[in-house]
Amino acid sequence: MTTTLEGVMGNEVSILSNPDVLGLFLRLLPAEFVVEARRQEGLRQNSRVYTDFVVIWLRVVQRWRGNGTLDRGVLELVRGLPETFWPNPCKRLRPGGDGNKPLLSSNPGSYNEARQKLPLTIVEKCCERASQQLLQQTERASQRRQVFFDGTTVRTAHSESLRQRYPPGSNQHGESHWPVIRMLVAHDLDTGLALRPVWGPVYGD
Repeated sequence: MTTTLEGVMGNEVSILSNPDVLGLFLRLLPAEFVVEARRQEGLRQNSRVYTDFVVIWLRVVQRWRGNGTLDRGVLELVRGLPETFWPNPCKRLRPGGDGNKPLLSSNPGSYNEARQKLPLTIVEKCCERASQQLLQQTERASQRRQVFFDGTTVRTAHSESLRQRYPPGSNQHGESHWPVIRMLVAHDLDTGLALRPVWGPVYGD
């Protein structure tokens, strides 16, 4: 059965029980693309369980779940992934002399560390690739693409660098503590697909 974008988006179904969603992800963003993106950026990554590609998929699942946590389910998710997630699997994923794979630790520390080290440039390239692929799937030759815009403001953690880039607001009592970002997203009117967001300071240039 061929997975369509409309079929995936139109069903209120858990990503964990819908193999079509995983199949769509692998077509939109092959593991080889992430490996090549790292090579182009001059970034090396040793063989490991939690590669950039695996971390990106786990982040998608984490977002889809809605409760914001994967601490208890990371290991189960990783064990259920197809071998295509690891073009060059590390020894933890290869069968030993007895034919069994080594046991993976249930501690989510390794995943959390890999998540924090995920390069922003790789995330941006993957988002761009996935967006382009999705838009191409829904392109209609006889119809011009139309978009609508949605915006919001976001308070960030307080740091001097963020404060310089995104100045806090102020009122009669003085300046606020929190830097503020304005975000804007264009959505395809026909499918609701979100394009890559843009952002800048609310107060200032």
